[in-house]
Amino acid sequence: MITASADLPGLQRDASRVRTVRDWTVPPNLATPGSVITIDPQSLDLLLPLVDRNTLFRHHWGYRPVLAAEPDAPSQRALARKHEWERMLVRELEPELQRLWRDAKREGWLRPSAAFGIFPVQADGDVLVVYDPLAFIDGARGTSLPVRARFSFPRQPDDGSPRNKGRLCLADYFRPIESGEYDTAGFQVVTAGEIASQTATRLQQADQYDRGFKVHGLAATVAEAMAEFIQQRIRVAMGVPKGQGLRYSWGYLACPNVSDQVKVLDLLPRATTELGISLTSGYQFDPDQTTAALVVHHPDAIYFAVLGGDTNTDELAV
Repeated sequence: MITASADLPGLQRDASRVRTVRDWTVPPNLATPGSVITIDPQSLDLLLPLVDRNTLFRHHWGYRPVLAAEPDAPSQRALARKHEWERMLVRELEPELQRLWRDAKREGWLRPSAAFGIFPVQADGDVLVVYDPLAFIDGARGTSLPVRARFSFPRQPDDGSPRNKGRLCLADYFRPIESGEYDTAGFQVVTAGEIASQTATRLQQADQYDRGFKVHGLAATVAEAMAEFIQQRIRVAMGVPKGQGLRYSWGYLACPNVSDQVKVLDLLPRATTELGISLTSGYQFDPDQTTAALVVHHPDAIYFAVLGGDTNTDELAV
């Protein structure tokens, strides 16, 4: 079963922008009280279609197709690896995932949870101003509307490089403060749960390294599946079409300042009080299979990096 309950959470503009992204009708639902959701182990199958197999099998579990004999021709070699990977998916990896999934349901070590909410916002230059949703619902506007947080996002530099042609900043996707109109943004914090981390550690301490490694990798992937699940719920609550908009997590190249995650927890206090999520002194989440994100509804939203034109492409490979 899913349990959910309502929350009661208490510049100058750059005239040289090439790209204008704000020409979009604001969704009707500008603010909602926040919510907390926990997925019971017996309802885990809700997330199974959202599990990214490629990320799980290749990145977290470290599998690669290995051939007993490599063909000489590059094209034949690529085709042989492709066929071997397809064989591994069907005969080894998907069955292993299904076995581990059944164990998680039976033993209860995967309990993905999330705190999320929709907030009224405006862009003030490169800063996203986040207002109090309950005051907004009660009719507060202008100077009487309390500010809950300000997020300052970096802008792509005007260096003439192709990657920075749009001079984008995340604040560009929201209505400007001088328009007098309010926009909406989603904020979410999701976790696979402390039990998953404890289970992986316990298995490794018992010399069950392979299983502990796979439990840890699955928990990390389930956290991302939960993030997608919550984003879908936020999209529905906003009233925007299926598939529209993107979510941006702190620590990536469009919003690299991980200290901003303190503000996200302040916006969603039940992430701490009910789900037990906290930040270390280095602004890393505990439990470690936890992510926070800003949900942008704009149909033109794209993933982009804020980098100098002389940045080596190899630096993007992480």
